[in-house]
Amino acid sequence: MMPLLQLFWNICLMRESPERVPAQNALVAMTLAAKLLLILVVTQFLDVEKTALQLTTEIMVGAAVTTLLVALFLELRSLSNRLAPTVAALFGSDLILTSLFALALIPLTNLSLRADLVGQLFSLWSAAIAGFIMHKAMDTSFLIGFGVGMFILLISISVAAQI
Repeated sequence: MMPLLQLFWNICLMRESPERVPAQNALVAMTLAAKLLLILVVTQFLDVEKTALQLTTEIMVGAAVTTLLVALFLELRSLSNRLAPTVAALFGSDLILTSLFALALIPLTNLSLRADLVGQLFSLWSAAIAGFIMHKAMDTSFLIGFGVGMFILLISISVAAQI
């Protein structure tokens, strides 16, 4: 498990490519389940107005939209065989970032302005990682990968927020 977390951490630092992630659907499910569990635990300590069922639905819808859009973009480049490692890299790096964000929020729980700033910085980092992953997965320039990654993030978040 530690080598896998180390791989996801290195992807967050843009040192490793998502093609090193094992192409296993079980890994995709495991990273998504871990992310869901982490978010449900973290939100217990925050002032969140959503129920566990609402959060779970939002996360699962966002993950489904993300997976569909990644599949679409990879299929456009005839690289559909990269779907499982790409999605696992996206979910795994998001798991690492969510963990770091939760740890960063602990000392900032009473300082909403700084917590918002930390949230914005983590969102920017998340977008850069998504762009890096899509750039590597699609064999395109970083700029195109970043644009695709941003598009996927924005659509996934927007659709999930409507639920």
